[in-house]
Amino acid sequence: MQGYKREVKKLKSKVNIIEINVEENKELVKKYGVLGVPAFLIVEKGKVKKAFLGTKGLEYLKKGGK
Repeated sequence: MQGYKREVKKLKSKVNIIEINVEENKELVKKYGVLGVPAFLIVEKGKVKKAFLGTKGLEYLKKGGK
């Protein structure tokens, strides 16, 4: 998990990354249909454009969204 946190920290200078505690933000979990953690949601104007579970979202972001 430490390597994952390090990679997210690097990406924060390029994109807006918001980390939430799913236990404390159950409304957001329900709203966006989060089924597991880590979950990466690409949100634009309040709508989910892409969603990833696990580290796949991290790989997507590292590749510049491709």
